[in-house]
Order: sequence, then C-alpha cells, then structure tokens
Amino acid sequence: MMFLIFLVVLFLELFAFYAVGSEVGGFYVFLWVVLTLLYGVSRLKMGVAGLGGSSSRNQQPSDQVLDGLIAVMGSVLIIIPGFLTDAIGFLMLLPFVRHLLRHSILDSVLGRYTYGMFNGERFDAVKEHYQQKKSQRQSRMRDPESLRKQKVVDADFEVVDEDSQCD
Repeated sequence: MMFLIFLVVLFLELFAFYAVGSEVGGFYVFLWVVLTLLYGVSRLKMGVAGLGGSSSRNQQPSDQVLDGLIAVMGSVLIIIPGFLTDAIGFLMLLPFVRHLLRHSILDSVLGRYTYGMFNGERFDAVKEHYQQKKSQRQSRMRDPESLRKQKVVDADFEVVDEDSQCD
C-alpha cells in the first residue's frame, strides 16, 4: 500500500514539475527547488534544536514534543523536491494545522492503542491530562451553558432608517 502511495505521489510531482515548468520555465522551477531546499534545511535545524528546549507557553511537554516532531516532518517534506510535498510541508508548519494534527494523533494513539499496554505514573498522567482536555472540548461543544460562562461582549443596537441618517 505504501509503495502505491509513493508511486501516486511521484507521478503527481512529475506532472506538476512538467506543468509548472512549461508555464514559467525550467530556471524558475529549479530556483524554487533550491530555495525550498534551503528553507527546509534551516527550518529543520530550528526544529531539531527546539525539540529539547523549553517553551514559554503554558503547554504540556508532550505537546511541545509533538509540535516539534510535526514541524520536523513538515521541514523534511519541504526539503524533498516537489510542489505537492512542499505544500503539505508548509501546511504542517502552520500552528493551527500542527494543533489539529497533534490532537488527532493524541486522540488516536491515547484513545485506541495505549490502554493496558503501558503502565506507569508518568504515562498515566499524560493519558489523564489528554482525556480531561478531550472531555472538556466535547462538553463545551454540547453544553450551551458553558458558552454563556465565557466572556461575552453585550451590546445594544438600534435600527436606523436610511432616510433619517441624512438629517
């Protein structure tokens, strides 16, 4: 299955190179490949260096590690020559995409595969933390009362006729 995906991506990349190269010229395609390679390498260095560092945000260490790993995977995809891999790599560098990927990874891994497989206080604390976050997200979506508890700006308005504005 992976080989089939690899072949499909390869043919899509070749088609994109041919289509873009015939429109803008081979030099600009080559320039794009070189510039994305340099950008990807610099992002990869920053991502690998940032994996061990601490973050100033109030974030779980596992969040930091997963964000870093997703950014590293995005950087590797940018390094690989091709427009499709560059687009996916650039998307993986966006914070909201990393957030969505992180939650989907944690939901699938912590929700399906780890119960009963790993024991220990540290891992149990991580599982408990993410299960609480997931239940809070789900309860906020279902409970309109929790929406009312959030900070809301209350305002009055008045409907004005167009004719009365000209006075």
